[in-house]
Amino acid sequence: MSMKSLTLSLMLILGVLSPVTAQDSSITDQARQRAAEAAEAAKQRAAELAAAAKERGSQLADATREKVGDLSQDLQQRAADFEDSEDAQRASSTVLEWIQSAEKLYAPWINWVLVAVGIGVFISHAGQLILGKLWTIGKGKGLDFGEALNDFLVMVFTGLALPAVLLIPVGHGAFISSPLKVLSAAGVGMILGVILYSHGMKQEMLAAQEKQDREAAGDDA
Repeated sequence: MSMKSLTLSLMLILGVLSPVTAQDSSITDQARQRAAEAAEAAKQRAAELAAAAKERGSQLADATREKVGDLSQDLQQRAADFEDSEDAQRASSTVLEWIQSAEKLYAPWINWVLVAVGIGVFISHAGQLILGKLWTIGKGKGLDFGEALNDFLVMVFTGLALPAVLLIPVGHGAFISSPLKVLSAAGVGMILGVILYSHGMKQEMLAAQEKQDREAAGDDA
């Protein structure tokens, strides 16, 4: 093939490929433009949805606050109406009469007994909760969480009840103004606490031993 023929062939091939390349480039540019337009539309739609959700949330919050305010106002009005009603005043008078009747039955030794028993129960369960549980753990007999919770609750209850007993209006002054009454109640309460603690520890030891025996029997079987 001559050089002239080769040159003509190359020119023919380039002439055929040039329109195809230009067409492909045009298609690519259109696809990129459409993708950009679609992305922009999706972004705008997402922004619109977010704004709508924010607006709905704000409306819901405002409606909720309004309902809560109305409910609170209604409850206050009902409470005021109840306090002004004859039934409420009659019930209140009945309760006050019962309290006055109970005050008439008061005896000077009630504060003394309540304080002594309260101190005894507090010491008993505090000892079982601390010393008793340390003993069972030290002996490798495990810890009964139900029993520990029971001791803790009783201890807390009596610890909170003792100040309330000392603040009972009836007989309060006569009791706390007498050192003999206070000290004797505390002393008897401590002795009672030791006795109750010893009894509780014996029961706890027996329960722990029975549990250990059952576990040993189960392992042997």
